Amino acid sequence: MPFPDPLHSVATQQWEQVKESGEEALLTAAADVRANGSFGERWLVVTDQRVVVLPGTGAGEDGYLAIPLADITEATTETLVGGGRLEVQQQGLPRSVLEYTSSQAPKFAEVARGIQQLAKGQPLAITDELPKLRCDKCGRLLPEKNGLCPKCVHRGAMALRLAGYLRPHWQQTVLLATLALTKTGVQLLPPVIQKTIIDGVLTPPVEGANTGGHYGDFGFLVLMVLALVGAGLATSGADVAAGWFAASLSTRITAAVRSELYRSLERLSLLFHSKREKGVLMSVVTRDTDNLNYFLMDGVPYLLSNGLMLIGITLIMLLYSWQLTLIILIPAPFVIIGGATLWGRLRPLWAKVSQSWALFSAHLSESLAGIRVAKAFSQENAEIRRFSRKNADLADITIREGRLWFTAFAGLNFITSSGAFLAWLAGGRAVMVGDLTLGTLVAFIGYLWLLYGPLQWFNQIYNWMSRALAGAERVFEIVDQEPEPYREPNAIALPRIEGAVEFRDVTFGYDPSKPVLKDIAVSIQPGEMIGLVGKSGAGKSTFANLICRFYEADHGEILIDGHDVRALQLESLRSQIGMVLQDQFLFNGTIADNIGYAKPEASRAELIAAARAANAHEFIVAKPDGYDTRVGENGGNLSGGEKQRIAIARAILRDPRILILDEATSSVDTETEHQIQQALARLVQGRTTFAIAHRLSTLRNANRLIVLDDGKLAEVGTHDELLASGGIYARLVKMQQEVSKIQTIAG
Repeated sequence: MPFPDPLHSVATQQWEQVKESGEEALLTAAADVRANGSFGERWLVVTDQRVVVLPGTGAGEDGYLAIPLADITEATTETLVGGGRLEVQQQGLPRSVLEYTSSQAPKFAEVARGIQQLAKGQPLAITDELPKLRCDKCGRLLPEKNGLCPKCVHRGAMALRLAGYLRPHWQQTVLLATLALTKTGVQLLPPVIQKTIIDGVLTPPVEGANTGGHYGDFGFLVLMVLALVGAGLATSGADVAAGWFAASLSTRITAAVRSELYRSLERLSLLFHSKREKGVLMSVVTRDTDNLNYFLMDGVPYLLSNGLMLIGITLIMLLYSWQLTLIILIPAPFVIIGGATLWGRLRPLWAKVSQSWALFSAHLSESLAGIRVAKAFSQENAEIRRFSRKNADLADITIREGRLWFTAFAGLNFITSSGAFLAWLAGGRAVMVGDLTLGTLVAFIGYLWLLYGPLQWFNQIYNWMSRALAGAERVFEIVDQEPEPYREPNAIALPRIEGAVEFRDVTFGYDPSKPVLKDIAVSIQPGEMIGLVGKSGAGKSTFANLICRFYEADHGEILIDGHDVRALQLESLRSQIGMVLQDQFLFNGTIADNIGYAKPEASRAELIAAARAANAHEFIVAKPDGYDTRVGENGGNLSGGEKQRIAIARAILRDPRILILDEATSSVDTETEHQIQQALARLVQGRTTFAIAHRLSTLRNANRLIVLDDGKLAEVGTHDELLASGGIYARLVKMQQEVSKIQTIAG
């Protein structure tokens, strides 16, 4: 297994000076905090005999440390403010080894594991697949671990990826491009018609000049005006048709992107969702895809038609007078450079606006979800103040962006107008000396505004495009996340299981540098009822979640009927596991919908049978609409006990081989608890059951109890065995009995 860091030349020289005969470096790692607390390199070397810390390379640096592996019983990492510390237990006493910053925490979590393996005489088995914190290209800190660098993301590649969604709609795409080409050709006609009217109808013929011979011909004038009207109508018609097709095409593409995004969100692991705020994800699904839709519907057609128009106008103007064309194009480089400068300053502001919107959405989602708590503690005014601050932050960054945009746009508009000044000056002189006709000059002025108008609005288009592509980055960042291996082609389709579960040296942490479960090893027989016991945060729910493979173990194996869960099809695994949680989620549908969620094809008779087994049928039929009663958002129209019994009915309908009960009887009255306990007694029969309960008395009938303490397997045994041992479980039972006595006296 590769080492986290190879020794560089300076550290190698230091190591050569202190290593003992026959000693070889098995594990090396560089910390970024010296012994005196300053930033700097400090090296750890682990051999089969010692753990050695080399002095830093700073002037006068001390800090040499050597600890025999035989004296070490445990190696851990401790979280500090802005960093962490590697510690070992040396002959039963804690000893600090070295410190590091937070960016080094995942690496030293692996180092601690490696030290512990070597101290126990086990082979070294650690990973160097650590989360990426900085961009490989520019070195900037990433917005999140293993995320994308906003600075280095390839916008052209992003645009090409979006273009891939056009393939199913290529006919509409070709038609839209044809309409854009038609519209461009029609828009180029009016200046030519105006030139014909001025030079051929309104201006007296000059001797020797060919003006068409229509001077004073009112009928020809009417014909030319009708041509102008026709060109205007054709342009409007092309606009309407292009708008229809663009609206349809952009909406379909955005719907496809949104669907792919939602599919990805559904397929991503709970670890991903636990690290993302729901409001931020909602902002990506709604606001970012909306920005994409607006750009595809309005920006792309504008970009296409006006890009063609710029080419056509430039060719026509060069045909009329290349000298005047070069003169009036003098401001163009300034417009382009000014636009590029503006875009460079606006891009970070657009990113901040988008981030502010995401944080605002997250806060709004959280505050609305917690409205009951706010009212219970009379914190409405405090919540209003918090909202006002978030709203003000969003308003401030939006105002900054708007002011910069409109100020710069006004300057670009003036630069653009200077082209008209030059056209009148140089073109007017050319008319005076007879080098140019008045109609040609008027046509030039008309084409000038057709030319500079798109140049001005290309800035706005870039604004739209940047917002859309920034949104697309966030969308595809989620889409490109590694999904759960839901239907891996080589995964095993698990047949009906017996329910044997085994943990083999399992270590897991939501952040790998902070393990929640540490080296758990236990075997459960089919049909056993296992009680999971421990203080809050000991890892009980995490233990249960790993059985469902909601999360992947960082180290070790979890076996179901002898199969490693990582080799199983998730669908076949989870279809045989049922869960009843403390805060069970119900969908905003009917009671029948929520019970049938576990088995959509179930008949009404099966639903009723499951409800009866869960002691839920009586209260359901007592409601006006019975099983068709709507439960409201997250079951808001039901009591806590009613929600729990519906959740139990759902689990009964699923008929799982492994059952997980996580505080299933908490927060209900005694009578309801009795009904729930009766339902659970029916549910657990013949199944492997893992029960987590706050009241330890409810676990008295469990076959075995597993006691977790600080993520470690502390005790295993029956209720009576653990009471007799006088360990952690016995102390917890005694504490609960004392609390119950106090409550009885107080009552």
